[in-house]
This record gives sequence, C-alpha cells and structure tokens, in this order.
Amino acid sequence: MLTHSEALWLQIITVCGTVTAPIIAVLITIWYQRRQALIDAKTSIFMDLVSFRYYQPIPWQFSVALNRIDVVYHKEESICRLYHEYYDLINRDLSQAVESDWTRIDEKKVALITAMARHLGYNQIDQIYLQRYYQPKGVYDDYLGDVQLKTTAYQYFQSGKEMNSRIIARMDENEEDSDNLTRTSD
Repeated sequence: MLTHSEALWLQIITVCGTVTAPIIAVLITIWYQRRQALIDAKTSIFMDLVSFRYYQPIPWQFSVALNRIDVVYHKEESICRLYHEYYDLINRDLSQAVESDWTRIDEKKVALITAMARHLGYNQIDQIYLQRYYQPKGVYDDYLGDVQLKTTAYQYFQSGKEMNSRIIARMDENEEDSDNLTRTSD
C-alpha cells in the first residue's frame, strides 16, 4: 500500500507525463518532418542534376536545381564551394570556349554531383559512374536538327531584310514615277 506522499508524487508524475508526452511527441514530429523535408529537397536537387547532367539542350529542371543549391545546401560548405566554382565557369561567354574549357566545366559538374552523392549517402556513385550517360540518339538528333533549322531560318531572314529594303526602295521609285505620270496628265 502506498503512503499518502507516495500517492501524491505518483499523481504529480502522472499529470506531468500526461501533459508533457503529447508536447514531446509533437516536437519530435516537427523535428522529423523538417529534417525529412530538407533531405527530400537535397535529394530532389541531386536527382535533377544527375538526370539532366549531359542532356542537350539544357532543360529548365537543371537550371532550377542549380539555383536551389545555395539555399538547400547552405550548411554544406564544400558543396557550396564546388557550386560557386562551377557557376563561375558556366556564367561567362562560352561562344569562344575551347575543348579544355568544356572539359573543366564537365569535371567541375561531376565533382559537384559526386560531393552531393556522398553527402546523401550514395557512396557507390563515383565520377566514373557519372560520366556515363544515356540519351536516346533521336532526341539528340532532334536537338541538332532544331539548331540547324534555327540557324538556317536566321540566315534566311537576315538576307530577307536586305531583299525587303530593295523591294521597298523599288516600290518607292514606282510610286514616284506613278505620281509624276498623274501630275503630267492633269
């Protein structure tokens, strides 16, 4: 049998447990959900970068994933450093880039994705794995065809500007001749 003071302490402990247990459970749930949301965001960025790493033309998903790195990985200094180095390489005029520039860009991209893989626990993913990439030949051929079509259309319309200015000049000459004929007949 419990004494009066033991029963009182048992009631106090029961009330405290009844009050604090749901609070602790909610706090643990909130912590877990935040942690899981961060892991999901990191994984989403990683998956987009891996999925579209050599895709041509570069899809919007790849650009969006790059833009989210600074926010989502802000506590991971090595990943942010690699991202900034990669960004510095790609955020410049690449129209005169030589093969060594493209190689450095590719190496930095692979190093960034590899660091993200390690951070997320994908330890079996290495740089050799990331350098292999599948893209159906037809997709790439369509891309090259689109580039050629755009180039041809641009050249055509550029030459058309010259042709249009000749036609307009000729029409102006004809209008002047026509105006002169109507004036002389009046």
